[in-house]
Amino acid sequence: MGKYSLLGEYLGRLGEVEETLSFSEIERILGFSLPASARKHRAWWANDKSHSHAVDGWLSVGWVVKSVDLTRQVVTFMRSEKLKLDGGKSDLGKLRQEWIDRLK
Repeated sequence: MGKYSLLGEYLGRLGEVEETLSFSEIERILGFSLPASARKHRAWWANDKSHSHAVDGWLSVGWVVKSVDLTRQVVTFMRSEKLKLDGGKSDLGKLRQEWIDRLK
C-alpha cells in the first residue's frame, strides 16, 4: 500500500464517472498535506505511470486526471473507461480538442 493509496481507495469506491475534489478534500482523504509541488505544478497531476503517487492515487484503480485548476485548487478525475465510447472506439480526438480549447 503506497502513500497515496487512500485516494485510490476513495475513487475506486465511487459510482460516478467523474469526481471533482478540492486539494483540501484530497488532504482529508489522505490524512496528510499535499506537497507544495502539487499546488504549484500541473505536471505533478500528470497521468504518468512513472509517478508513484499517480499510480497509487488514481491510475491503479482505473481513474485519470481530467483537469487541474491550480488557482482554484481543484482537480477533476474521471474513470479511464470513459475514454472509450461507441463500442470501445477511443474518443481521444474529442478529448484532445477539449484540452486545446482549455489552453486558449
